[in-house]
Amino acid sequence: MSVSPDGRLIAVAARTSISLLDAQTGHLQRQLPPQPEVDDRRVVFSPDGQWLASTQDDRTLQMIQFANPLTPTTMVPAEDSIGFA
Repeated sequence: MSVSPDGRLIAVAARTSISLLDAQTGHLQRQLPPQPEVDDRRVVFSPDGQWLASTQDDRTLQMIQFANPLTPTTMVPAEDSIGFA
């Protein structure tokens, strides 16, 4: 789980999904496209709130520009992403 920098959204990670919830009401705001299955998925917002990083089983981060869900995701080796958030 991660709270957006502006405090308006909560990202909740599951094995095959990431949900964005309204922080005040808890209502689902958006379900991101289906994700590869990950046993211990973790998510974190970027400091500017434009990106969401999600851990993958193969030691990479999936970078999701969630403000524009049609933007393709980017896979980044975890060691190259230190300091992301």
